[in-house]
Amino acid sequence: LGGDSAPSVFTMSLHCADNWPLLGKPNPHPSDLDVELPPGAGDREYTAALEKYLPQALGAARPCVVLYDAGVDVHRDDSLGLLEVSDEGLRAREKMVLEKCLSW
Repeated sequence: LGGDSAPSVFTMSLHCADNWPLLGKPNPHPSDLDVELPPGAGDREYTAALEKYLPQALGAARPCVVLYDAGVDVHRDDSLGLLEVSDEGLRAREKMVLEKCLSW
């Protein structure tokens, strides 16, 4: 949900450009903020994008409540996600999201 169908809901998606939306097909449900990473992006690229765009999302949404879907398809051992984020990268992501949301 998001966009025109629910103006009080703001969505952000950080994903591999070659994997989402639907392997190159038009996205029937775009996020308010879609951030695409190249295939093979790892910890450095992922956390840099999150550091850049999460504050933008929080500033645009000005949320009272945050629902966070901590997907693991970005992990290097997930063959579907096409990214190379490590266990340490996922821990850094969780820490960053929680700290930024709690300090908002």
